[in-house]
Amino acid sequence: MSKPYLPFLRPYLSQLRPRRAEVYARFFSVTRPHPKKSANKASDDGPSKQPLDFWILQLKTMSSSEAMRKLRHAALTAADPNASLYPRLSGGHGARVMTLASFVDLSLKKYKEEHWSQITRTVCAKIRNIRFAGSKLAFFDLWDGTNIILQLTVNFMKIAEGRVAREEPVLGSAQFKQRMRAFQKGDWISVTGTPSRQSSGENIIGMVATVMPDLLAPTLHTVPKEIKDMQTLSRNRHVQLILDSDARKFLRSRAWVEQGLRNYFYDHGFLQVNTPILGSNASGASARSFETAANNVSDRNLHLRIAPELYLKRLIVGGMGPVYEIGPAFRNEGIDSTHNPEFTICEFYLPFASLPDLMERTEDLYERLNSMFPKSKTLPRPFKRMSFIPALETAIGKPLPDVASLSAMTELLEICASHDVTVSAQPTLPDVLDTLCSHFLEPLCQEPTWIIHHPAIMSPLSKSFKDKESGQLVSARAELFAKGQEHVNCYEEENDPAEQRRKFVEQNKIQAEAQGTEPKAIDESYIEALEWGLPPTGGWGCGVDRLVMFFSGAERIADVLPFGTLKNVIAMDKEWGRF
Repeated sequence: MSKPYLPFLRPYLSQLRPRRAEVYARFFSVTRPHPKKSANKASDDGPSKQPLDFWILQLKTMSSSEAMRKLRHAALTAADPNASLYPRLSGGHGARVMTLASFVDLSLKKYKEEHWSQITRTVCAKIRNIRFAGSKLAFFDLWDGTNIILQLTVNFMKIAEGRVAREEPVLGSAQFKQRMRAFQKGDWISVTGTPSRQSSGENIIGMVATVMPDLLAPTLHTVPKEIKDMQTLSRNRHVQLILDSDARKFLRSRAWVEQGLRNYFYDHGFLQVNTPILGSNASGASARSFETAANNVSDRNLHLRIAPELYLKRLIVGGMGPVYEIGPAFRNEGIDSTHNPEFTICEFYLPFASLPDLMERTEDLYERLNSMFPKSKTLPRPFKRMSFIPALETAIGKPLPDVASLSAMTELLEICASHDVTVSAQPTLPDVLDTLCSHFLEPLCQEPTWIIHHPAIMSPLSKSFKDKESGQLVSARAELFAKGQEHVNCYEEENDPAEQRRKFVEQNKIQAEAQGTEPKAIDESYIEALEWGLPPTGGWGCGVDRLVMFFSGAERIADVLPFGTLKNVIAMDKEWGRF
């Protein structure tokens, strides 16, 4: 029976597959036969004392990762009996540990090239590629997740001279060869050395090792060059991040955007707060919530928040404004390229801010975030604006009915039917208006565009007024769209407790009639908070994930979430989702 072929031992020889495993194994000195031992001592042999042939014969009874671990350990300890696959960090041979970016910056900017031989530093990085030039010279391409590639030269003569100078045990050429052959693409290593100049590449700087590299953590899998199946990649996010520079770029872009938001709010005197995620109500937006329960609160169901709005306005009542929050929110709705049930929301509340104030601040913020990206977009100011009712009337070619009339629902459904606009199974009047906006107006908003003054019935938390242009009751509300997607929603907040109660009752009645259920109870605790006095306040909210998509150029929300959408997260636990 022929022995199994083991390309993962030396992937760089995978194109030169030998006919017999013995021929392949002869390259490894660890396959040399060990002296025979008596039977009573055989059971004491650990993994490091067994020859490679022993582990080859065990492959059929091991998982692939278990077999790889045994073989990697055998190859490593053959060169150094005291070596460990997963060692603790050492002191770095007296040199300071640096990132690759810091090492390049230090070499190119702080020291002249003639002084490089006096700079000894330690870096920790992943092996991206390995090349050998004979048995005494090796070249590693090292990478730590950035755009920096460190080309490491490991020269036997240089290492041997250094050991002699430090009065360390002499390193033989055979031991050097074994140590070098024990490394594999994908391993994390630590290496100490001095800078060297490379001949090409703007960000390419070299290092000449002064001591033998140390293995920090091996890979137990062969790192592929690429994986074209996006489902396989999304279920193995860690592998995608290793292979795909765009995936890493999108996550770094997310960090830049969130930090840019915090810097903006800090510079403008906002207080960052954290409000409850679990509560007895899920108010603040019109969406279906997730329900759960707590062992110590058995008398009622709890909800994951769909927005932090009502808590934040309570803080304004208490005199804590202006305030903002960046955190998770949950909506038990669909998953697609722009929606995920769990997402990151940013909201701020600014006392004495009008709708024009909020819109101007938004444009300032976008301009600031845009400047953080190397390839910034062109954002002409002011952003385009369209008034909801006049723009929709222009799109459908006829006036809208009076939204407050009894016949409004019937007339709007007729408009939808005449333009082949599909509505939900049990639509409410706000649902139909929102559907018409999505069909006719949002596609027009490829560049950043404000849609303002929605019909008042669509925005129960916003102040309302009679619009002179349309003659209808509208809200003091503005939504910012870009690439046809909603980015920002801002209101002049309703602060009259009686009017807010009336709007809540009307909203619940409309939803109950559409669903054929009893109206839900309104949030009396929020109404009571308004009775203590909410000053005129501007409220602002945005989905951070879509904001990152806009500035980074990502096409899918999964690309800007560290582990993708909820479907991707669930798939991580399935056997067929693993390599």
